[in-house]
Amino acid sequence: MLQLLETEIEHSRSALPIALQRVGRMGGLVEGFARTVLSSLADVPGEPFLQAWSAGLDYLRSAGVSKDLAEDLAVLGAVLGNSGVEDQKRHLRLARIRLEEFYDAAVEEKRLNFRLWSYLGFGTGLLIILLII
Repeated sequence: MLQLLETEIEHSRSALPIALQRVGRMGGLVEGFARTVLSSLADVPGEPFLQAWSAGLDYLRSAGVSKDLAEDLAVLGAVLGNSGVEDQKRHLRLARIRLEEFYDAAVEEKRLNFRLWSYLGFGTGLLIILLII
């Protein structure tokens, strides 16, 4: 999503609502996020983009996105539309890097939890066998 948003801002020079419409075609959480932001902008004409972005972040939080990731995206929302193209590109790249870090941490946590639950399952099965015997 962030890569496509960066492309829309840099090359197409699209306004944020138009860029979000195009990015929202990705489906999944991205689509829900984009729809929430766009509907918030449509419901309250003249609303600052940051408030609409915050409504989208609330949607992501309700979908289970971590608090730290939502805070990083909130910082990004404060910059979008309020600075030049180069500054927005820089912030989008930084957000992508942070998102990759969150992804790597989640993969590592999944790996560790899988191992823990495997050992716990094996140990519980062994305990049940010993209790039966």
